[in-house]
Amino acid sequence: MGMFSIYTGFLYNDIYSKSINIFGSSWKNPYPRSLLEHMDEQGYNNTQTLDLTWPPEYSHNSSLVDIFFVFLPQCFFLGCIFVYLCVMVVLKWIYFYVNPTFIFGQLYPGSNCAPSLLIGLINMFMLKPRDPGFVEHVNYKNATASVIINGKNYTYDVYDQCYLQQWYPNQALIEEILLLLAVVSIPIMLLVKPFYIRWRHNRGLPLPGGHHDAGGEEEVTSSSHFNHG
Repeated sequence: MGMFSIYTGFLYNDIYSKSINIFGSSWKNPYPRSLLEHMDEQGYNNTQTLDLTWPPEYSHNSSLVDIFFVFLPQCFFLGCIFVYLCVMVVLKWIYFYVNPTFIFGQLYPGSNCAPSLLIGLINMFMLKPRDPGFVEHVNYKNATASVIINGKNYTYDVYDQCYLQQWYPNQALIEEILLLLAVVSIPIMLLVKPFYIRWRHNRGLPLPGGHHDAGGEEEVTSSSHFNHG
């Protein structure tokens, strides 16, 4: 493994961050130049165009199945996971300081308890139980730690791994709902449209966004049903 690491490091040239092509490339363009020029002249869409153009395209083509069973489930999936993570990042930037304070009504003892968002997202998927807040036994007589906030002394016991606990009210319930929506959206956006296309194909109905041959008839194979989307 060590020799392989040295070999790959030499090929990728880690020192200068510039790859070295020692043996050349065996890749050949499978498309003739004339075909590529013809496709450019016909104005074929670039596959890397902005994805936000999909909804107007679906609406223009009157493809409601694409809107309700592809685009919207994708939005739910991305929103319930990645938009939620982005919101937590912004909230962490805004609310969590070095000094002790109260955040969302919970005693925050200091930066050592600032939430770990990455591990928190993993715990969200694992449905791992977590305690609410960063500390327990606030103002108990036998508490082991104390802090002064706005001139008032508070005693408390810090949770073990306080940075992994729930840091806003009803966090467990909210994350369970988001996770449920994300999981439900996966089979909807992957299965509904292929089965809908197959249903229309079996009944001889025109297919939404189907490919046409020279005779104007739809070309659909069994394996192509799940490639639409």
